[in-house]
Amino acid sequence: MGAFVAELAGGGRARRRRRMLWLVVGLTLVLGGGALVAARFVKSPAQAAAEAAPPAAGPVTAPVERRVMRNTVVVRGKVAPSRSTLITYPGAGTGGKPVITRLPLKSGAEVRSGAVVAEVSGRPIIVLQGTSPAYRDMAPGTRGDDVKQLQSALAALGHPTNPDPAGLYGDATKKAVAALYAKAGYQIATASADEDAGLRAAERRVRDARIALQRLAGADPAAIEDARRVVRDAEEDLAELRGNTGAVVPIGEAVFIETLPARITKVGVVVGDDATSELVTVASGDLIVRGGVGRADASLVRQGQRVQIASEVLGSGVSGKVDRVGLPESTGATEGEEKQSTTGPPGQLEVVVIPDTPLEAKFDGQDVRLTVESASTEGEVLVVPLAAVSARADGQSQVVRVRPEGEERIPVTPGVSGGGYVEVTGDLRQGDRVVVGR
Repeated sequence: MGAFVAELAGGGRARRRRRMLWLVVGLTLVLGGGALVAARFVKSPAQAAAEAAPPAAGPVTAPVERRVMRNTVVVRGKVAPSRSTLITYPGAGTGGKPVITRLPLKSGAEVRSGAVVAEVSGRPIIVLQGTSPAYRDMAPGTRGDDVKQLQSALAALGHPTNPDPAGLYGDATKKAVAALYAKAGYQIATASADEDAGLRAAERRVRDARIALQRLAGADPAAIEDARRVVRDAEEDLAELRGNTGAVVPIGEAVFIETLPARITKVGVVVGDDATSELVTVASGDLIVRGGVGRADASLVRQGQRVQIASEVLGSGVSGKVDRVGLPESTGATEGEEKQSTTGPPGQLEVVVIPDTPLEAKFDGQDVRLTVESASTEGEVLVVPLAAVSARADGQSQVVRVRPEGEERIPVTPGVSGGGYVEVTGDLRQGDRVVVGR
């Protein structure tokens, strides 16, 4: 029993010694941590003053690099067809007030040669392929390049005009015009009532002359010959009159567009409107980009420069080149004339960009980014920050190179600049350090 009690007493002393040991260890850690904190945050006045003092004076340097230098100008642009034709109604005589009576095509619809884009007072406006706008009525007997253009458009639609000479509105051309109108679902326009009456009178004269000749059978040969001459004259007059009457293409019923098929981009009227305003706008030709550049950057953009065309919406783009830089093109809107659209706020110059390859239809109407490469080196060159280049008293450009033995001034010739860097030619190597500030 005494031995057991002694063992318990010994175990209690061991436990007390272990507790004392842990207590000593904990105090040591606390005191050590406090010393570290004090060493970090508690500073003498001299140390605090030294740390607050400005750094020693010296140059701020940057390395000389080797890269391809490009100077670019970034502007915004709008993709649209190269040609936009505004169709109006010239007010050709219809015998009444010109009113929109039918609009067969909606915005976005495709327009092909022979298509009717609008109807005014029951008469069609037909699109045909051609480079020159219509400027007069084309009627039998008329001659000119406009008639030749009409004949080409008719032949392309399968309505030949042979054997009429090119540029002469003859009988074959009349038949081709009649076929065009029949296919479109309209009656041909004809000569005036006075001309129709004259034609009927000429037909009656031929009839009467032939009857008179028949009644002279067995009569005096001289009288018969006179009667035959009257018949011939009447027939010649009738043939000439017929050649100058018939199907007419009024100025208001034919619109010539150079590139077809095209697309309707705007319908500016509704059925029932007066035909005195802008009726339909038709876009044709390849897609191009028109953008605006401020006058401050205009000197950096020139015809022929390379351009990257990028659509953030589509996530794609193509390359192109600057076709024109100048005042925005805008012409008065009349039937058959081309009207150029412009972009950008007033005061900007217009930049027209032609893609290297035709843009897909999905680009039409997109607002795109144009990155114009105004200058570029042919390969990698030595470049330094713009801040590293200064001018000497004699006007020569220089940089200050820093080496372990000290600084030295190096004459350089600047070249292409962009993005805060400039090409330099001089006694420099890649990796040299030059002063950009102090």
